[in-house]
Amino acid sequence: MITSLSTLNDKQNSLLNQLAYVDLLSNWQSGMTVYEALRRAEHELANEFKKNDLDNLILKDYKNLNDSNGFVGISFITPSGDVGISFRGTEGLEKLNGLFDVDMRDNIIASLHGDSKQIREASAFFDKNKCDQGKNYLYGHSKGGNLALEVYVRNYNEIKKVNIINAQPINHFTLNRKQRDALWRDGVINAIVIDGDIVAYLGSSAYPIRIVKNNGKDNTFFGPHHISSMKFDDKTGKALDEEQPFLNYPKQYAAALYLKTIVTYSQVKTQLRTNPVVFCWNLITRIYNLTVNNMYEKAKQLYDWGIKKAGMIKEWSGAIAEAVKSFLISVITPMTTWWNRTFNSGNNYADENPLISVDTYKLSEYAQSLNDLNWRLEVLGVRVASLYLKVGLRDLKSLLNANFKIGKSSRLRKSAKYLQETAEDFEQVERKILIQLV
Repeated sequence: MITSLSTLNDKQNSLLNQLAYVDLLSNWQSGMTVYEALRRAEHELANEFKKNDLDNLILKDYKNLNDSNGFVGISFITPSGDVGISFRGTEGLEKLNGLFDVDMRDNIIASLHGDSKQIREASAFFDKNKCDQGKNYLYGHSKGGNLALEVYVRNYNEIKKVNIINAQPINHFTLNRKQRDALWRDGVINAIVIDGDIVAYLGSSAYPIRIVKNNGKDNTFFGPHHISSMKFDDKTGKALDEEQPFLNYPKQYAAALYLKTIVTYSQVKTQLRTNPVVFCWNLITRIYNLTVNNMYEKAKQLYDWGIKKAGMIKEWSGAIAEAVKSFLISVITPMTTWWNRTFNSGNNYADENPLISVDTYKLSEYAQSLNDLNWRLEVLGVRVASLYLKVGLRDLKSLLNANFKIGKSSRLRKSAKYLQETAEDFEQVERKILIQLV
């Protein structure tokens, strides 16, 4: 029996991803166990739930709009109060009726625009069933994984974990910076991709993915997309990691590269046509964030990645590691230095003046002087205002101009506040240093 959704293994999470594909009978009831609902539907998944200690999950809600817009969602709760929500994916890729299929139309719209009927249904379903304490877990396979990601980026502070398998990638060109950062929160996104699947490459994965081994039971073109193709460790229930993806699936690899290019191009073109200002601004902020703020981190990640890959070939590991390190030192470091010196004027001053001297008393004195000046302007403004009843129409225009140019200044007030707060911050740091020295 499980008590929390945070402790589940990959096998258990895969079963919860499959849950949304079950058509429950009309006699389902909120409060009954999920196992009982599956047993009533005479579904083979019932035995797997019992076998993997999931038979104490309580059914909370179920919504099946499969015949209208394709959306299906099911929510459940653990004895400890964790809420899980599973979304159904596209059913039977081999049997789709092309672009006229309900699911396929929604897939295309969601991929290009980052919004669709199913996404709105999923968001409403989450709002209705979520745990107000934030103990929410999302599940989804294929299109269901895309729905889980879309719900997450809209509610990332209310969701503990997202467990998805072979998910259709989210359109990251429609996301703001906070949403993109949320996708990389440590340990939140558990995105599994089975070796040979192509759906997970219908766009760019703006989140960490984990490629796992294929058990080889289904050799059809779309076989790797099925959850049943995942290979587990029988003892631990952990999906086995694949170190050489697509090695045994050359056709799927070629298709994945082609489709990823087409989808990404279509997404960019759509955003440039519908939201050009937002798209360009997001692109600029990403480039700036990479070159100025994240260059060292990205370089370190590249170095660590090189070390990891080099370690796979023992006799070459040392040479490859040194080559990667040399590349980072000879290319990345000069690039960062050039960028800072060319576009960041403050960096040049910092290089030439590594030490600064701050007179906090002077800062406070200047702040007081600005406040005094502002008070005098306010008094002068009041006196000018008193002249309105004493001047004639001929002088009214001059008086209005004078009154507009003088008076209390919010800019002076903000400047004084900045100087005073800066002085106080420096003094606080100085006191801390002195305490540590003593």
